[in-house]
Amino acid sequence: MPNIWAEPIAPFVLILVFIATIALTTYVDRQPIGKYFPSVLLVLIVPGALANLDLIPSQAPIFGQIAYLAVPMGVALLLLRADLKEIIFSSGIMLPVFILASVASIISILLVGQLIHIQQSETASAAMTALFIGSVINVVATAQALQMDDTLLAAVLAANAIIAPFYLAVIFLLMGSKLPGRLMGKQAGSSRGEVAVDRHKPKEEIAPDFRRPLSTLVAVSYAVGLFILVEIGCAWAGLQNYSIMIVTVFAIAIPNLFKGIKRYVDGDREIGMMAMYMFVSVTAVQVNLADLGTQGLLVIGFIVAGLALHLLFLIPIGRLFKADPHIVLLASLAGYGGPTSTAAVAAMQKREDLVTPGILCALFGVIIGNFVGVLSYQLFAALL
Repeated sequence: MPNIWAEPIAPFVLILVFIATIALTTYVDRQPIGKYFPSVLLVLIVPGALANLDLIPSQAPIFGQIAYLAVPMGVALLLLRADLKEIIFSSGIMLPVFILASVASIISILLVGQLIHIQQSETASAAMTALFIGSVINVVATAQALQMDDTLLAAVLAANAIIAPFYLAVIFLLMGSKLPGRLMGKQAGSSRGEVAVDRHKPKEEIAPDFRRPLSTLVAVSYAVGLFILVEIGCAWAGLQNYSIMIVTVFAIAIPNLFKGIKRYVDGDREIGMMAMYMFVSVTAVQVNLADLGTQGLLVIGFIVAGLALHLLFLIPIGRLFKADPHIVLLASLAGYGGPTSTAAVAAMQKREDLVTPGILCALFGVIIGNFVGVLSYQLFAALL
């Protein structure tokens, strides 16, 4: 029987494995079990398990090629609908609270880094900063920019998938408690009714001028074209190490300067997430699961300690702004939990007026996450 991995078809078989894993992840995420099981873990576990069982190779040239394209493509597509004007003018007091809470996250990670020492501590701390402020997207981009070890990146992603639901539950419980109000000197829910709900309704999606699949092909062409132009420019200027940062700048600037571009694309979010999942799959397949378990425990402890300190910092932040604890807690969740979690908790607490500000703050975190993550590396390198 011929060795399939020695055949020219091998790269296509590997791509099929990754796509099938992403499809399984998407399916699980939409089932009832998806509420209790972080489906993103499948993107880590399935390829990693197949490679560790020697069912697929753990090293292949196609892995580097996928990683080279997937991250900038994902960044370009996932930031295509980030409207800076709406974020600034519709977030209200939650935006400055979010910014100060982000500073508190950096301080928390710096303090925890003095106590818990993990592999590549400066790089890991920078990636966790991107996680606390932005999202998994920013972790992946920061890891690639700083050439983070694959095992450590997989450990951060796995630890986050485990911890994130618990942090959401903590924020939900705190929003229903009187304790934050006592500590911050402001009654929880005191801002209710100050802003009309309809003012914060999200803008309706503009129907694309092109129908699928043409609009989807336009989105892919936009992302790949941006990637190619940035890579050529970076090679000419000798800035290859900053290509992700430059892609992020253009990914933010283009849709905000040329808003009409959104009329010609569709499926950009879905393809952007698929690109990021492809990168995570490629990372996982190169990881030794035994090493991942050891690193994972340290990373879990690091993230839990960092979030605990972050929550303590929210008390003086709430007092400084004299803000409703609901706003402060949702601003925190916007950083670590992302837009979906923030909107869900706000809705469950019947704070519909805070849904859109929370989503917008979370999007702002995604916009700045790459820059803050990479720049914070210099701080951690000097102090850790």
